Amino acid sequence: MLFTARDALAACTIALKLAATFADHPIVPAVRAGVAGGDVLLRDGDVFGPVVNLAARAVKIAAASEVVAPRAVAAAAGIQAEPMPQHQLKGIDDDAELCRLLAP
Repeated sequence: MLFTARDALAACTIALKLAATFADHPIVPAVRAGVAGGDVLLRDGDVFGPVVNLAARAVKIAAASEVVAPRAVAAAAGIQAEPMPQHQLKGIDDDAELCRLLAP
């Protein structure tokens, strides 16, 4: 699922609540989430751009029930986070400083 939010706190809160809800569900399997922040291109009800690509790459390295985001997004949201090792992400020019978001 892809969603957009007005700010980093809203995006991180939504992702953390989704991960927690699915983790506690007796039938539906756990999900993993990637959050990124910045400008996106909106066209025909869909979003595109480097921010979307970063979020997609972040979700691929997240474990079940985890939310992974750039450290800058976690800091902007005021969400506690645990640093992750550096990852070279496909299609992302620089090493992204990613972290696991911690539920409040």
